[in-house]
Amino acid sequence: MKRKAVIENINVAIKSVRAQLLRTTLTVLIIAIGITALISIITATTALEKKISSEFTSLGTNTFIIKANNTRGRRGGQVNKKYKDISYSEAKEFKRKYPREDLVSITA
Repeated sequence: MKRKAVIENINVAIKSVRAQLLRTTLTVLIIAIGITALISIITATTALEKKISSEFTSLGTNTFIIKANNTRGRRGGQVNKKYKDISYSEAKEFKRKYPREDLVSITA
């Protein structure tokens, strides 16, 4: 009895698909476009996440900050200590002396 009902339901479904072929085709096409768009968005998001992560990694433990002022915390306030200014030629010499694949930038 159940087997007959299942076969009948399958036949009705096939007849319905054949009767409304355009509607069925458009539905399948829209679903395919949606899945493709979803996969594209996930791929782009993953690529962007990896790019941002690699950029932050380049700023990680291999970062040196050389500056003239040093602000150190102390109870009740801060102490500012002034060091000798660094010339542009000294900064260029540092960059030449320590050639690495890491990023080196000189700012004023």
